[in-house]
Amino acid sequence: MFAAPMQSIKTPARARIFRGLRWAWYVTILVVACWPTMLRQTRSVVAVAWPIVWVEMTMASIRRKLPAREWPSRLYF
Repeated sequence: MFAAPMQSIKTPARARIFRGLRWAWYVTILVVACWPTMLRQTRSVVAVAWPIVWVEMTMASIRRKLPAREWPSRLYF
């Protein structure tokens, strides 16, 4: 998450790598925060993760519909 301002992520391949690393970071944080009782906290995990997933699904839909050269800079992240 802190790499975005320092890295040039203006290509679809770099953006894909960055998004993959960001998702790995999100999953790691959720697992560490809820680990001992993760099954009992399923509603909390879903409540925290759903807005992130929803925004990413919307951005992925826009990325699919536009050619890469027309992406606004926010879509790379």
